[in-house]
Amino acid sequence: VQSNRPLPEYRRFIGRQHEVATLLRWLGEPGGTTVGVEGPGGSGKTALLHAVVDACEAAGRSWQPIFLPAGADQPSPELQLVPVFDAFVWVACADGSGLATLLEAVARTLDYPGLLARTLEDRRQAVRDLLSKRAVLLLVDDVDRGDATVMTFLADLPGRSRALVAGRRRLPSEVRAL
Repeated sequence: VQSNRPLPEYRRFIGRQHEVATLLRWLGEPGGTTVGVEGPGGSGKTALLHAVVDACEAAGRSWQPIFLPAGADQPSPELQLVPVFDAFVWVACADGSGLATLLEAVARTLDYPGLLARTLEDRRQAVRDLLSKRAVLLLVDDVDRGDATVMTFLADLPGRSRALVAGRRRLPSEVRAL
């Protein structure tokens, strides 16, 4: 599995299994492509992102489906699988990070260096085409520090690709957030 995920700053993730299961459930549902975690600095948003990736990676390595535990927020009594992704692309936004930062991370992680020489609009379309053919989980930490173009791009991801974002400020209404 291709990934540029940094190492977590913790050795064990304790508790918050309900939040992890909720995020996994939302990522596996059809429709909305962006799921988020919002909260003050130091509240564990980045750790939650890592825990979700750990669960998705375990599901990808398993020879059998891994089911999520039933939750109170689950709309139907049907069992739901932990979503499986082909790749994980991690971006930590700095003040003013734009869409180019996200597109570059996708190009480098998925080993498409030829995209870097294209214009921003060409890169945007090429990455959308690439994401339509694969199941990629884009993880954007501190998304609220980045440019609004990042959220605009993430709001309409094609195919089975999804985004999991974390921010200190309230996320846009189209983002299903904890």
